[in-house]
Amino acid sequence: MAFLTTAVSALATEPPAAPSPAATLSPVATPELSPAPANIGEAPKPGALVRISGDAKRVPERTKNGGYTLAGTALRITAPLPDGYPAPTPPGAIELKTYPSVRRAEYTVAGEPFAAMLKSFRPLYNHISDRKIPMTSPVEMDFPPAAGDGEKKEGAEQSPEWKVSFLYRTKELGPTGTDGKVTIVDTAETTVISIGIDGSVAGPETVVDEEAELRKWLSSQDQWEQAGEPRSLGYTGPGELPWSELQIPLRRKDAGAKAPATQSSATDPEHTAAPQGGK
Repeated sequence: MAFLTTAVSALATEPPAAPSPAATLSPVATPELSPAPANIGEAPKPGALVRISGDAKRVPERTKNGGYTLAGTALRITAPLPDGYPAPTPPGAIELKTYPSVRRAEYTVAGEPFAAMLKSFRPLYNHISDRKIPMTSPVEMDFPPAAGDGEKKEGAEQSPEWKVSFLYRTKELGPTGTDGKVTIVDTAETTVISIGIDGSVAGPETVVDEEAELRKWLSSQDQWEQAGEPRSLGYTGPGELPWSELQIPLRRKDAGAKAPATQSSATDPEHTAAPQGGK
């Protein structure tokens, strides 16, 4: 994201924490996506995904350090993702993904999204630096409730509150708790509908078209409904082309009445795909 790149650039004089040698991965060749059922009645396994729309041949490839590249483009993610995280979604593609529980450091700040990212970056960076926790990708940003949602407190109009998070690669890197205004928590396993973006993502006002695409898919099927506020995932930093995602958390409707989806026969069980325009 452009705003993420700016925030990281502000800290360029301070070297990031070095990756853990034990966490180094070998290169992984990801096979092409295979057809999946049009009516997806069961969430992918944690760490897996189902391609809903987009070019089935555009599959990110994992690098030896746990980052990703996208063949035919200059897009690349140099920092490793947390262990068990699904691959990033290519720009323009829509995917159903399930995220495992992850330990993350959260900082909540009120204001405009760009300013919130800048204000949160310093305390989050200091937290991982002081505890020698290696930098990972993505930086997650939970959107506040839309205007009119929830209860408003009496008094002056409140600024929206954004929750910005750095992720631990593994839970063994540090305990949960608090570190000043930073809160370290374990997230719940989460299923989302996600769209990949190769431009700036700073808040709801800049991702109107992408959010409309996700909501179009939601309205086209009867298996899933929204289960939380949207969030953005920013994968890139200084000198890198922006690669991000917009996601909407989901839950199944009438889960007990739905038949499970058939798994793909692909050699990589983490990747399946639905036909273009499928439900």
